[in-house]
Amino acid sequence: MIYSSFIFITQHAKKQPNNLKNPIKYFIIGFIFCFCNFISFGQTSKTDSLLSVLKLAKEDTNKVKVFNALAYELRNSSTQDTCIELSKQALLLSEKLKWNIGIGESYGNLQWFYLLKSDYAASLDYAFKALDLWVELSKNK
Repeated sequence: MIYSSFIFITQHAKKQPNNLKNPIKYFIIGFIFCFCNFISFGQTSKTDSLLSVLKLAKEDTNKVKVFNALAYELRNSSTQDTCIELSKQALLLSEKLKWNIGIGESYGNLQWFYLLKSDYAASLDYAFKALDLWVELSKNK
């Protein structure tokens, strides 16, 4: 990567031989971009963090939030079945805890993942369940 940046700079310098500051500037910019690429590989992903939190989480509303967040993070990189399974686990735990906000969020996630899977009937079913729940919760406020 650094070698290709150096070749680009030297070719650019040949086009503008009178200006010595430009090749140095381009070399520094190229070096910074190379360095940034190496730094980004060392960072842990959000998915890994959520998986580690999920292993340690107690059976409470925070675990429901982690299930839903993990399903959302995996929406593009995983099969929709994995996201649906995580959302269903969040739904079951929310129902066990009788936490309506978690139930509504799980319904919304399931609606979205079934839509991405092209299962329109299931998607509509969960969309209407979420809508009914959110309307009921807004009336109780």
